[in-house]
Amino acid sequence: MGFFWRKRSAKKTWAVPDLARFDWPKDTLVYLIGFSYDPPTAQMFEWLREILASRKIDRTRVLRFTEAQQTRQDLAHALRDGKKRVELFCGHGCYTGLFGPPQAEIAGSILKDLTSIVYDADMITETPSSMFAFCCQAAHTFGRVFSAYKDKQFMGFADDVPFPLELYDDLKYAFHTVAKDIIRSGQILPRHQEIFLEKLREINSQAHTYKNPTLVHLWLYEFEKHLRLYA
Repeated sequence: MGFFWRKRSAKKTWAVPDLARFDWPKDTLVYLIGFSYDPPTAQMFEWLREILASRKIDRTRVLRFTEAQQTRQDLAHALRDGKKRVELFCGHGCYTGLFGPPQAEIAGSILKDLTSIVYDADMITETPSSMFAFCCQAAHTFGRVFSAYKDKQFMGFADDVPFPLELYDDLKYAFHTVAKDIIRSGQILPRHQEIFLEKLREINSQAHTYKNPTLVHLWLYEFEKHLRLYA
């Protein structure tokens, strides 16, 4: 369902692409989807918060679904607006969809937190759009269904991928680089898969700077092995 979480070691950070000037096609909206509720999602929430942080951005073209009180119904309603969009998701996923924050449910006398799917195949519309889902498993089924619609593209991972804290800054660097280019393009293109893989190889070339280079190689191999592009 989710990312593996490991302790970070000392290492220099990568330079995240400059987002101060950020233009994209005028007919395209950007949806930022992700909720902070555990260590991995709290970290990735910052990725979404920073991706379009410039004051020069036209805020009317950015829709954020990042608050715990926002429901599946809220997102479903927004997805029916018929406007072309780029959708960026960071969080946890499964074969059939993307998870929102846990929902409290009473089971007998115990209050249980059950993670709920906030976006699944039933919510996919025919509006032209591209989704980059940085989460486990979603490309397995959900991504293939998403891209089966005309003028829709999906990029994500078909199985579990690691999210070691040691690689946090590196993965942020890769995500921001690719997400920025997807937004500027107004859609996901075959080159975005290559850009992401290029960044993984760039990080891998510096594996010797980590405490355990062998683990770094294995973690990055998992991302490369499970990455899928449906376009």
